[in-house]
Amino acid sequence: MELETESSDVPGAPAPATPPAAAPDTLPGTPSEKGNATLIAQTPPYIHAILDPSDSTFPRLECPQPNLDRYAYLGGASGSLQYGQLPRYFFALDLHQCAHLLPRLIGSIIETIYFLGPQNCVLSIVEGRSDDGTFEILDQLRASMQLLGIRYYFQSSDINPLAEGEDRIEGLAKLRNLAVQDLIEHPEQYDEDTTVIFSNDVALCMEDILEIIHQRKFQGADQTCAMDWTYVGDNPTFCKWPCTSYI
Repeated sequence: MELETESSDVPGAPAPATPPAAAPDTLPGTPSEKGNATLIAQTPPYIHAILDPSDSTFPRLECPQPNLDRYAYLGGASGSLQYGQLPRYFFALDLHQCAHLLPRLIGSIIETIYFLGPQNCVLSIVEGRSDDGTFEILDQLRASMQLLGIRYYFQSSDINPLAEGEDRIEGLAKLRNLAVQDLIEHPEQYDEDTTVIFSNDVALCMEDILEIIHQRKFQGADQTCAMDWTYVGDNPTFCKWPCTSYI
């Protein structure tokens, strides 16, 4: 099942004809040898900001304290999900040139994973063609994810949906398929009712993620989609393209 999110503190290069293989470059938790040395040296403050919701090093969307009682049944807090069960929440992202957004976006996802229970979740990220430190931050994040007990798949792709002569939608589809590749290739390693939470490079809060998961379950939906708001002129406008395309 797929949830789309286009659009608080809790303890704890041209596109190839076919998507490249998702074989890991390094052992889990080990940063790769790729990346720009200068950008790698700048990653520690970003990693700290991602892991600490109270960190104010970088400006980020302020999130309200969520009503966690509303979502308790979704995760380990309810006691309904036990250790030893297969993961049932698969967080998937395709990210490009968004280092400034990572403290809020990835930070909110990690908060959500801890609320739902790390043993119940998987985080899969595909980065592409960034030169602002996005790759380096996400790559260096491997070690922290391992220490936190979060299963984390990270890879980079040269697929460029905006490249001249390329079909944008086809390119985006390839990237999305890469992000869920482990789930597709190894379904036996996941709960049969696994929920895919797919997010783009947007600022969102833990409550936003929990609410859309809740609505999928509450409504018995195969798929739910968040509203995609943008500013056209002075007023916020709802962009209906994502919903009409994904639902």
